[in-house]
Amino acid sequence: KVQKANLEKTDQFKLVQFHPSYSYEDFVRGISAKSNGNNIEYLSENKAFAEFAALANNNWKAAFNPIALSQENWLQDTIDDFKEYLLNNIEKGESRISITPKVYVNRITENSIRYNSDAWEVDGGVPVSDLIKMYNAGIKTRKEVKELTTLTKTAKSLATYWIKILELFQKYIKDNNLKPIENTVTEAEKKFVLIIDEINRANLPSVLGELIYALEYRGEEVSSMYAIDEDYKLIIPDNLLIIGTMNTADRSVGHIDYAIRRRFAFINILPNETVITKPKAKVLYGKIAELFTDEYRAPDFSSKDVQLGHSYFIVKDDKELKLKLEYEIIPILQEYLKDGILLDKAKD
Repeated sequence: KVQKANLEKTDQFKLVQFHPSYSYEDFVRGISAKSNGNNIEYLSENKAFAEFAALANNNWKAAFNPIALSQENWLQDTIDDFKEYLLNNIEKGESRISITPKVYVNRITENSIRYNSDAWEVDGGVPVSDLIKMYNAGIKTRKEVKELTTLTKTAKSLATYWIKILELFQKYIKDNNLKPIENTVTEAEKKFVLIIDEINRANLPSVLGELIYALEYRGEEVSSMYAIDEDYKLIIPDNLLIIGTMNTADRSVGHIDYAIRRRFAFINILPNETVITKPKAKVLYGKIAELFTDEYRAPDFSSKDVQLGHSYFIVKDDKELKLKLEYEIIPILQEYLKDGILLDKAKD
């Protein structure tokens, strides 16, 4: 508990719980609907896993390539300031920021710079990730925009507007005399721990999707079903540790396919009397444990899968033990009898 409390105070720890209706869209990436005036926008967004993996990956890059990360951070910060500059101009409404005689910057979203024309019904936009790619590639012409294969597919048909947004960004950098600052101080590598509670209760192939590949090939890019800023890639870095916990008494691991099992090491945490400190609780544990011997347990079941664990017997006092016996232990034993896990002779 102390270790868990210490971990929760940092950004290096995350706990999620799976359940039967849990999906890829809950865990990795999904789509959310957001209002935009009279229209509804459907935007992809990172969920618990993708956010945590990105955090771990940033630390990994900082530890092993600090200069590249420093430049990346400078560029991201500069784009954030640029977006704020554009947003302030839009909100003031004093004059339009034109990129062509008839097209102007009309709004700023978290992931893109949008442009519109009075003659258009729907606006267009340049994803921030693509603006970064164009800037890093030293793009100078519309033709070069079309030829840069790492950009979103729409870049080819909208290159006229994309090059203008890039030029607007470059002018902002020049006007403000902004230059990258190289920080060569190496950040220490950290371990990031993701704990998935009840991992066996979800449909794992459906929840994990392409992460099944990424779990085995750490540090390699895989393509998500959903794009953020038109970028589909996901990376699981080496410093991200994933721990799945499960209670096989609730549901076995038999339904988990071998492709997923191969990517995890399995450790059995069996009932352990030595961690029980109260004398009466130890005695009760011993009596309950006898019910899971061959004499009282149905032969179709294994004791290690169905025996009640020691957590039922870790109590503060005898009063708490009595409550656990009445409201937790006896009810589950009755269910075991009804389900045929325990034989009828166990009633005595």
